Amino acid sequence: IDEVHCLSEWGHDFRTSYLALANTIVSILKIKVPIIALTATASNFVIENIKSELNINNVLFRMHNSRPELNYKIIKTNDKITHLEQIIDEMKEKNILTDGDAGIVFTMHVNSPIGCMSVEQSLNRLYPEIKTGIFCGDEPVKWKEKRNDEKFDQYKARIQKEYKDNQIDLICATKSFGMGVNKPNIRFSVHYGMPQSMESLYQEAGRTGRDKRDAINIILFKDEKEK
Repeated sequence: IDEVHCLSEWGHDFRTSYLALANTIVSILKIKVPIIALTATASNFVIENIKSELNINNVLFRMHNSRPELNYKIIKTNDKITHLEQIIDEMKEKNILTDGDAGIVFTMHVNSPIGCMSVEQSLNRLYPEIKTGIFCGDEPVKWKEKRNDEKFDQYKARIQKEYKDNQIDLICATKSFGMGVNKPNIRFSVHYGMPQSMESLYQEAGRTGRDKRDAINIILFKDEKEK
């Protein structure tokens, strides 16, 4: 089972069939069969949840989760777009985004002024020399008027391929892009808001530095209690 983390975090939302995996396997095969669940990252809570849902009694092996090439930084700000511009400028100065390496901006929403589409459009206007794209589960509300006749599913498939083939420098995405992406040269990620959980942060930041070179993961944090 690839990315078993989905079972715990996504199974209760739009992949509810994950929660019936164990019973489905038994009902199809008519016998009780051994089940092995494999994942690179899982907290103790997630592990207990997976064991319960899949009727697994024991955890046989746990890998070391440390990835020393990943670096983290939290920026407290009420002006996220300005800080995002500063980050992009810094990456350009380091020849990231202009010399074959790539980045990701994670947003919590699809629509709204801080959604992936709005952020990508802002960056596209500010940095026309940087090739950008978006990736999210749901089609943006204003997709048809912004992207002509290309269907959203076709666009997502094209953007993902172009990003992995180094034809796109920067992608703005929701957490739907945070799992299963194995692109070695992602040098940085920016969370345009707090991730939903520590597991989400680890999964999404884990897209960076997969070539074992240093990568930076930045969270732009706004204290909603401040006026």
